[in-house]
Formats: sequence, C-alpha cells, structure tokens
Amino acid sequence: KRVRPPRFFRGCGSPLLRYREEENRGEELISRLRRGRHLWESYVHHCKASEGMTLLLTGRRLMLLHTSRKNSFALVEWEVMLHRILRFDIMEGGSLEFVLLPTAAAFSRFSSGMAGPWGRR
Repeated sequence: KRVRPPRFFRGCGSPLLRYREEENRGEELISRLRRGRHLWESYVHHCKASEGMTLLLTGRRLMLLHTSRKNSFALVEWEVMLHRILRFDIMEGGSLEFVLLPTAAAFSRFSSGMAGPWGRR
C-alpha cells in the first residue's frame, strides 16, 4: 500500500525539493485539471470549499473544482483570472465575496451605449 501520493516533478531541469504533502496534492489537482492543460501554471494554494468541491489558486487563476474521486480528472465549476480580481472579502461563515473587473466584452457593451460630450452618430 502506498504511504504517500506520488511525487510531482516539474521537469528534468527543476531542482528536487523537500516533499510537502499539501503542495504535492495541489500539483496533482493541476495535473488532473483539463487533462493537464494548466500543468505549467504555478501552484499557489488549495483548500476544501465544501464536500466534493475544492478551491484552487494558481499563479494565473482562481478555480472552484468538482473533485469527487469518481472522476479521474477535476471538473471546473467556476474560474476567474487573477488580473480581474479587484478585491475579495472573507464573509462571516467563511464564504468569499469577489469584486471583479468587467470583461472587455462587457465593458464595450457598456461604453457603446453611452453618449459622450461629442454626442452619438
């Protein structure tokens, strides 16, 4: 029987670091996500959000994942790129509330409906 999960290696040129179980579990999550598509995003942190759900933070995005053991790959429920997060608050009871920058598409819809000092044409 396995004592710990397999160790994750970034590549043959990367240094061998001390084994950290939680970090290794996070790297495993990234490797199971979208068949490894985010494998080269740096792992930052992960935590259990609720039963079967995990919050994963990488160097580029924050994701809420379905992580039940029924699937060999984690399924993305929700994600946001870090550059869009203006602020987040930890609410009473531990829930998170985010303030996000609008997407470019949402911004263009908003701004195209406004008349500036030059008026509409």
